[in-house]
Amino acid sequence: MSELAGAGAAPAAVPGESGGEGGMAAGDNILGEAHADKFTTEKVEGAILVGRDSYALVKKEGTLTNIVMPNVSNLRKKSASREENELQLSQAFDALIDLRPPFQPQVWKKGELIGWGSYGQVYIGHNSENGRCCAIKEVSLFTGDKHSMDRLQQLKQEIDMLEQVSHPNIVQYYGSNLTDTTLSVYMEYVPKGSIYKLLYKEGPFDENRIRNCVAQILPGMVYLHQKNIGHRDIKGANILVGSNGEVKLADFGTAKHMQSFAEIHSIKGSAFWMAPEVFMSKLSKKGYTLAADIWSLGCTIIEMCTGLPPWHPLEQQEMLHKIICTNERPQIPYGLSDEGKDFLQLCLKREPASRPSAIKLMGHPFVKGHRMELW
Repeated sequence: MSELAGAGAAPAAVPGESGGEGGMAAGDNILGEAHADKFTTEKVEGAILVGRDSYALVKKEGTLTNIVMPNVSNLRKKSASREENELQLSQAFDALIDLRPPFQPQVWKKGELIGWGSYGQVYIGHNSENGRCCAIKEVSLFTGDKHSMDRLQQLKQEIDMLEQVSHPNIVQYYGSNLTDTTLSVYMEYVPKGSIYKLLYKEGPFDENRIRNCVAQILPGMVYLHQKNIGHRDIKGANILVGSNGEVKLADFGTAKHMQSFAEIHSIKGSAFWMAPEVFMSKLSKKGYTLAADIWSLGCTIIEMCTGLPPWHPLEQQEMLHKIICTNERPQIPYGLSDEGKDFLQLCLKREPASRPSAIKLMGHPFVKGHRMELW
């Protein structure tokens, strides 16, 4: 699919704990005295947002629970493993799904066209009550038209998937509306659009910007993979960038649930970003796993480095020959640092079992400890 413009950070959250190392009790000052004067509070849809979508207090069942987003390192337990910490975060993000307010399509007014693709059109939406923006992804329905029905099925699959997820590095789903002629999906509006669009306008990213993107893509991948969800189409066109450089995974039309250690055989995604085992799955009958997303991340890094698709300048048939009939992989860009090259080489290991998981990659020196920077 093509890019979706999708605004504002989706709430990321860690519930406060009562006591214990790294925990917090409800009502603790999560900002600290030095920063408290820099933030303002605003009551929005059942939550008190503090500052620029950075911190929040969420009220649930009469209890105020401290939540910090998206940089939650200060709340992680130092004694816990990275896996335990990220699982705790995933559970906290999931808790926010229940806090979504009832969807009211009538308050959103469709504005100008901001994108289009094989799936239909994307319009900016304006909330008549509070002036906020959203992205409205719209598919026209033509009874009896196979392409229309295929697009409808893919959009329904995306809705089903987005209803189950909540994470600051995943585009937020608001709701959908079905009429006799259209299916409209309402999502957060992410102002700068996709990485693909930015590369087209501005050229290749420098390494610091690439590091900034990867350090935000990985937590979203960890969250999905902990829920046994494979995105299956990670590439620049499906990664959105907010006004301050927030990075969010989007376009879940090909995403799929996988049972732990289970494999799937259907070929979904964009060919130049696909892992070797995805192509081989039809030939070998072995299927593929979540590790295919790691390969696609590596290809997206190449895309950000060069402003071109991985395997450039090969045509698709030449690429298919290379990836199926040889042990070659896309060329590693020369300009990367040693840390960047090592990270990329790990992502692009031909054997899926040799690729690190997303959570392991979060500990790699290329991204570990990186703080998000404004663009």
